[in-house]
Amino acid sequence: MTIQDLGSIGEVVAAAATIATLAYLALQIRQDTRALKIQALQYVIDSKLSAFQGFTAEGRDGEIFQRGCASYEALPPEEQLRFSTLMGRLFSTCEYVLTAHRDGFIKTGTYAAAQRDVAWALNEPLWTRRSASPLTKRSSFR
Repeated sequence: MTIQDLGSIGEVVAAAATIATLAYLALQIRQDTRALKIQALQYVIDSKLSAFQGFTAEGRDGEIFQRGCASYEALPPEEQLRFSTLMGRLFSTCEYVLTAHRDGFIKTGTYAAAQRDVAWALNEPLWTRRSASPLTKRSSFR
């Protein structure tokens, strides 16, 4: 065997190793993407539960939310801040859901379910009495 033959064999082995490495990396990226999608879905669930927990909480947060929906302007400044925080939590969740859906991390069904949940929250009979609230100016969440 000549040096050229050994060099050719080395090139074939190097090419095969490169292909195997690329295949392994593709597999790893696919697994990482699946893990990210699962994490995104779990975050959506957790943050949605957290937001709705504030709305339905017994005690101070639940009261502030109900009174804020009835009349935001009637709340004292510290309660307006708390109400805004509760609503901010909900809309931050909505923003995350939209971004995660747009980037392909959550499925369309999960996105649609989140839209329905927000529409339900904003149209819940207890909260729809807030006719002067800026939240009632939209009939649906899109």
